[in-house]
Amino acid sequence: MFSDHPLVPLLFLLVAVLYSSVGFGGGSGYLAILSQISPDQGFIRATSYVCNIGVTALNSIRHKKAKWLNWKDTWPWLIASIPMAYMGGAYRFEDRMFYVLLGVSLLVSALLIFVRDRFDFKPTKVFDQLIPKIILGGGIGLLAGLVGIGGGIFLSPILHLSKWRSGEGIASISSIFILVNASAGAVGFFLNQTVEFNWGSTLLLLGAVLIGSWIGTSFSISSTGTRLIRYITGILVLIVGVRLLFANL
Repeated sequence: MFSDHPLVPLLFLLVAVLYSSVGFGGGSGYLAILSQISPDQGFIRATSYVCNIGVTALNSIRHKKAKWLNWKDTWPWLIASIPMAYMGGAYRFEDRMFYVLLGVSLLVSALLIFVRDRFDFKPTKVFDQLIPKIILGGGIGLLAGLVGIGGGIFLSPILHLSKWRSGEGIASISSIFILVNASAGAVGFFLNQTVEFNWGSTLLLLGAVLIGSWIGTSFSISSTGTRLIRYITGILVLIVGVRLLFANL
């Protein structure tokens, strides 16, 4: 699969390092890469699910050991997101529509990356209420299932802008959110889709992202360096999103 694209495993490792350092699984990054090398929607979604699950499982274990994980803050986000992610994973688009939705999702991901540090909102207590968590969690879960990610790239910036919890708390919530929703979406996907799955290629990528996840959660990067890398990632995701939309609209 990667004989013509030998840098793909390295790119996956780098994405995992960056994303795992802030509690993400890297799904939007994996989708951006895979959409440029394969036209197979099934392969793209399945591979993204597997890599997302692997990275966030390792992230979550390490967050728990570091005592970042707070189940009281986390579980309300999962009430609606789990069934909605399953429903999204079970649905298969016509390929053109899938790439349009993927392109829009990548554009939104890039936008959220850029605005995360741009506004200084006052802390809000809206997410102290159960209903907003259920509504937002369910909506993000559905979108995550449809495109093959866990949804943390959407949830985390919203929580940062609302200043609802500390950075460590938000990273932990996002990691669990991605792990659970990617798992639910994967179950829906594999039970309801016929996929020609290349386990050799996928295991190679899984190994790369697990190494990247370990590095990303082990080393702290300066805030300036993290911001610069995040913006570069946002630009790349933005470019791929625009390309997908122009090619499919």
